[in-house]
Amino acid sequence: MKNKANIVEKVKYIHGNQNLRPEDICFDYDNITDDGLIEFGMQPNFDVDAVFGTHVNTQENDDTLRAYAYLNVQEEDILDYIKVIIWDDEGGNEYRYHLNPEEKIAVLSAMKKYCSKIQNVDAVWIQKVLNAANSPKEKEFQYIVQFVMEACFDQELCYDQLRALWTAYCLHHNLIVDTKAYDYDARRLWQSVKETEEDTAFWRDFGSFDMFLCEYLV
Repeated sequence: MKNKANIVEKVKYIHGNQNLRPEDICFDYDNITDDGLIEFGMQPNFDVDAVFGTHVNTQENDDTLRAYAYLNVQEEDILDYIKVIIWDDEGGNEYRYHLNPEEKIAVLSAMKKYCSKIQNVDAVWIQKVLNAANSPKEKEFQYIVQFVMEACFDQELCYDQLRALWTAYCLHHNLIVDTKAYDYDARRLWQSVKETEEDTAFWRDFGSFDMFLCEYLV
């Protein structure tokens, strides 16, 4: 945890040898961020090193960890990651933990439970988001996101596989190019690509990525 810059230039994804379990998830506060997200602070009352792959609970350091999950109010959706901040003697370092479909549903359920006890978030709305996250459409989208995180985009085969997955996803769920629903999911996928790839030889921006995705759909 030493000899690191206070602010990392590119957020890194981390993962331990254990998935986040429903019984691990408990929130102790919420906050509305400047960009319209609802931030939920997690109580780290579980083995954070096993889940996040960190080394906080060791005798070698006195680092502290905080974790946050987010709801996007405008899009009525949960973000696909948990933000993890580790504080050491040199400052705070930000990482992300990607939520698989089961973990995402567990986080939403915990949000609903938390929101039932407070007044500033509508628990009925949380249920609506929970239902959407558990839908076949969202599960298929998360499968594509997982492919993006594991693929190596310096190989042409991975490009072709991604486009095939996206084309099938759009046909399965009747997503039409240049509609609001299509653009929303395309931008979500582009965000995942940007966060996992330092650079790509094939896409320079969302526009080129968008053209790549829709080749077989227009």
